[in-house]
Amino acid sequence: MATAGTLFKNLFGRREESGTAALEFALGLPFMALLFVGMVDLGYLMYQATQLNSAVEAGAFYVLKNKWIPSTGATPIVNAVSQTGTVTGTPTASCFYGCPGATGIVSQAGVCGSGSSTPTCSNGYAPGQYVKIDARLSTTTLIDSGIFGFFGKSLVLPNPLTATTTIRSE
Repeated sequence: MATAGTLFKNLFGRREESGTAALEFALGLPFMALLFVGMVDLGYLMYQATQLNSAVEAGAFYVLKNKWIPSTGATPIVNAVSQTGTVTGTPTASCFYGCPGATGIVSQAGVCGSGSSTPTCSNGYAPGQYVKIDARLSTTTLIDSGIFGFFGKSLVLPNPLTATTTIRSE
């Protein structure tokens, strides 16, 4: 016959705990997997952004070494950017005369390579010849591609990635 003490012990005492760790693991695994995939995704996106910036930098190095050549135009600069194998689409390069201003480079009239431009900037200096290089990289992320579709489109990731640099070429 069960006494009150054994009933109390059975109802409120120590219970069997086998399987608790497996249950906690099963409940926590989806959250840990989502966190892990998100970190990998963000890391890969940062890697792609670094590669794209390096591609644009290759074009800037070309401009530093060879200047803007009117006869070839943007073609060799675009080739230097494209040879990195990172860029999707066609990178662009354009030459313009400009004057340094408080908010950046202010474009001036003139044809690159001809030596003809606006005579002076507002600060009294001669305008410089600048080359602007743009590149794009289309990205696909695990979270945005539908593997974790329950996020919908509320997670905004940059697509495509873009990189731009402006460098003085004379």
